[in-house]
Amino acid sequence: VGVEAILAPRGTIDSGEAVTPIAVVANYGTSAESLWAFMAINEGTPGGYFDSLWLTGLAPAQRETVAFLDWTPRGRDSMTATAWTVCADDTFPQDDTAKAKFLVRVKSIEIHILVPQAGDTFDSGVVITPQCRVTNTGNVSLNVDLRFCLHPGGYPFVRNLNLIAGGSTVASGLPFTTMPGQYFYTVEALPMAADTSYFWVRGGAGVDEEANGERRMANSGASVLRRLPPGAVVFDAMGRRVLNPRPGVYFLAEGAGANGQGSGRIRKVILQR
Repeated sequence: VGVEAILAPRGTIDSGEAVTPIAVVANYGTSAESLWAFMAINEGTPGGYFDSLWLTGLAPAQRETVAFLDWTPRGRDSMTATAWTVCADDTFPQDDTAKAKFLVRVKSIEIHILVPQAGDTFDSGVVITPQCRVTNTGNVSLNVDLRFCLHPGGYPFVRNLNLIAGGSTVASGLPFTTMPGQYFYTVEALPMAADTSYFWVRGGAGVDEEANGERRMANSGASVLRRLPPGAVVFDAMGRRVLNPRPGVYFLAEGAGANGQGSGRIRKVILQR
C-alpha cells in the first residue's frame, strides 16, 4: 500500500482559510489490507498539523480518498504537506510517502497617516495636502483602493495603488482648505487596514475664555454621556459610523448631516450606561 497523491493542500491558499487535507491511498498488492494513513504539515509553528485515520480492508487495486481534519494555516510563505501509510508486512515501502509543496498567501496592508498627524493644530485658511504611507506587509502583490475622507465635510477621494510584496509608498489625497472646527481624517483600504488622524483648526486666537477666566483648548477632553442626543451621528476611532453604540469612546458630529457631512463640529464623548 502507499500514498498515490496529495490533493489538498496544493497550489496557493490564503492565510486563515480553512482547508481539508486530502490524500489518495492505494492498495498495490494482491490481498486486502488494513492500514494507518497519516497527514502532517510543517507550518513553522510549534506542533504543526498532524492527523491520522485507520482504514479497514482496502481491497487489491482499490483506491481510497482520505479526508483528514480541517486545518487553518497560521504561518505564511512556502509549506510542505506530507502523507504516508503504515501497513504491517508492507514489502515495498518506497511508495508509502508523498509530499506536496504549496504557498500560504498573506494579503496585508498597513496605513500610517503622515499629514495631518494626530493632535495637529492648524490656522484657518491653510491648504493641507493629506499624505499617508502605505506598506504591503503581505507576500503577494496587491492592488488596493485607498479611500480618503474628512469628517465632517465628506471629501471622499479614492486612489488606486499597486504594491509588490514588501513594497511601501507615500500616497496623497486631494488638497483641502481648513475651516475652524474639530475634525478627523481617515484613510482606509478595506477590509485590510485603516488609519485615523484627529486634528483641529483654530479661528482667531484659537482659545475659548471660560467664565472663571481659565483658557480651554479645543479637544482638551471628552464629555461623559449616559445617552446620546436624538438623531446623533457618531463615529468610532476608525472613522466608521456607529448605529448602535455600546459603552465606550466615540466622536459625535454636531450640526452635521445624516452622514456626518456638512458644517458642524466633532466632539469626543464617553458613553456610559
